[in-house]
Amino acid sequence: MELRKKRLNEDLLNLSQSTGRRITVEEVRGIYTRYEEMLNSDVTEQRALVLDLIERVEVFPEGFLNIAPK
Repeated sequence: MELRKKRLNEDLLNLSQSTGRRITVEEVRGIYTRYEEMLNSDVTEQRALVLDLIERVEVFPEGFLNIAPK
């Protein structure tokens, strides 16, 4: 969860810098809470969370994975 929280905060920072819009602490908390609820929900919500956070997963013949975040 801490790693996901860190990644979300980094994503929010990048988003705010790219659009010129500052994101408030309340917005960060809201997004974190929403993702936490999705994580603790049913499989459909968990899948939606994964699709929100991950762009693609590449599987290499050697057994390596490359997970590209959004």
